[in-house]
Amino acid sequence: MSVNAQIADRLEQIAEILELLGEDRFRVAANAKAARVIADLTTDLASLANDRDALLAIEGIGAKTADKIIEFVNTGRITEHEELRAKVPPGLLDLLRIPGLGPKTVAMLWKEAGVTDLPSLKRIIDDGSILNLPRMGAKTVENVKKSIEFAGQTEQRTPLGIALPIAEEIVERMRAVPGVNDAAFAGSLRRGKETIGDIDILVATTDPDAAHHAFTTIPGVVQVLASGGTKSSVRLRAAHDLGRWTLEGQHGKESGGVALQADLRAVDPAAWGAAIMYFTGSKEHNVRLRELALKKGCTLNEYGLFRDDNDTAPAGGGGGGARGGGGVPHTPPPGR
Repeated sequence: MSVNAQIADRLEQIAEILELLGEDRFRVAANAKAARVIADLTTDLASLANDRDALLAIEGIGAKTADKIIEFVNTGRITEHEELRAKVPPGLLDLLRIPGLGPKTVAMLWKEAGVTDLPSLKRIIDDGSILNLPRMGAKTVENVKKSIEFAGQTEQRTPLGIALPIAEEIVERMRAVPGVNDAAFAGSLRRGKETIGDIDILVATTDPDAAHHAFTTIPGVVQVLASGGTKSSVRLRAAHDLGRWTLEGQHGKESGGVALQADLRAVDPAAWGAAIMYFTGSKEHNVRLRELALKKGCTLNEYGLFRDDNDTAPAGGGGGGARGGGGVPHTPPPGR
């Protein structure tokens, strides 16, 4: 893990713990924002550790964050991070990874019911005492149970040979949706990794709403995690033989099969080329490409390659990194 990634991870944990402890929301927001900024930086922070002014010149990095960066690069630790971690049970941070359990809910479970980790959460679910807690109705608890169950099934990465036919089926269905010009799987699956964590699907469409609706209602979807805007996420289950989709909730809960998360990104057709590159490349690959673009006075993101001179035309003169001839795209949203 790079120095930037390690620092971003610690700052994110600081924000999470502060929120669990009910600390000032501005401190929470400041650390969370700094974590996002550092995670997206193309500059290696280790090279700036002896230049505090250079760190402060980076938008989103204030004096306190700069001090934490310098401390980590020089010592391998952030004192505030270690002090905060000592104040909460380590298992609480793992609970934050369960969909439906935000910091406020986890803090309530800890303070009201003594929940400190996943086993203690399962215990109050099994004995029903969780239903006596604030905001813990039967439907909410059932959703938490499903999230825990699904997380247990997807802890192991899925072999390429199993994930590929599932992704191909999704792509085929998305290509048939009105308004979708093209569809493809991206991410580690497109890179041909031996195992994948989830399935990334990308579509170029003139009707994003229709694409999101089609994606979240394909057979096999057992839970919709998010839908709308530019991204949708679902949990789905496919049968072992991969020749059909199991439909939990319609014909009873079927056991077995392959449990996976799938994400859909919907982009304008003019940005297809740039988007397929961006969402296929590893984080390290994309960082390196952005570095090369910056050296040439350009900005590269999922929307295209653009000159850093307020010119909205793509630097390559084509369709914003699409397939060429697609016209000049609108001014791109900020990069990640």
